[in-house]
Amino acid sequence: PRSTHCISSAASDVYKRQIKTIPEDWKVIEELPADHLANIRNFKEGEHLYVRVEKENFNTLEIVGLLADFFKHQVNSIGYCGRKDKRAVTQQWFSVPTPQKINLDGFLAPGVRIIEKGRFKKKLRIGEHAFNRFEILLREVKAKPSKFLQGQHKAFLNFYGPQRYNERSLAAALDWIKYRRRKNISRRVKSWNLSVLRSFLFNKILEKRRDAGFAGRHLEGDHCIDSIPTAPLWGRGRSASKGKALELERDALAPFRDLCEALEYAGVHQGRRKIFEKPYSFGAHYDEERCTVKARFCLSPGTYATVFLSEYFDLREAS
Repeated sequence: PRSTHCISSAASDVYKRQIKTIPEDWKVIEELPADHLANIRNFKEGEHLYVRVEKENFNTLEIVGLLADFFKHQVNSIGYCGRKDKRAVTQQWFSVPTPQKINLDGFLAPGVRIIEKGRFKKKLRIGEHAFNRFEILLREVKAKPSKFLQGQHKAFLNFYGPQRYNERSLAAALDWIKYRRRKNISRRVKSWNLSVLRSFLFNKILEKRRDAGFAGRHLEGDHCIDSIPTAPLWGRGRSASKGKALELERDALAPFRDLCEALEYAGVHQGRRKIFEKPYSFGAHYDEERCTVKARFCLSPGTYATVFLSEYFDLREAS
């Protein structure tokens, strides 16, 4: 079915597209800020070993597990910026606390390759990367997607994509927070459950904004970051929104009051996430004979390529 995350699209602008037929169809390259990257390359004696890993058919946590086993560490000591797709070819950085100069050949596995390594004094943290670069092949595109190819893309609602949560993971997170005092789980699983629940509530606010006709514009009382409106990632503290924006948030979250309170009791503090995002460094080519579109673009950390592409294509994942 068509993604419900789209702001709006005429039927003539929607094209069926198959994604991830093979891992090479979906390439993601994580880029660190230039100053951070320079530090990694020049800092010779840092406590943390940094490795840039290219992986195919591995998710991020599987690589974390491999590194933890190889270095005989707890998994929560391994740093990374964000989770990347499994059915894909992706590059991302990991940090490992080790002063040793160690041969990494024993860490390698089919589908795993070390691209670069260096050192730094601090652990790599979630969200520290500058952006993600995507190189994507879209298959079974039966008609030329002119508006997509032109690259004059409007801002789209910054929904969390299905990679963040689905019915199963949301149900598990809701069950955990309801009975959290009886359930003994790891810190990592707890963090993931909290993230799933906050993402779910954020999406509900965006759905309300879209349905109320405020999808593509500012609303009185919006709290902005870099001139872009934001919505809360729920937790302790007051919302930074005011006026009509605050009224809309309250209306969207009213059916989930118990969940909001549970998140506050769980100790998580309220954050903010941008409502709109736009791709940049965009380029695309349509191959009429093969019915494919090859696209390259960059997105800010935490922004989902599937959400952007759903503005123009009816996405169907091959797997």
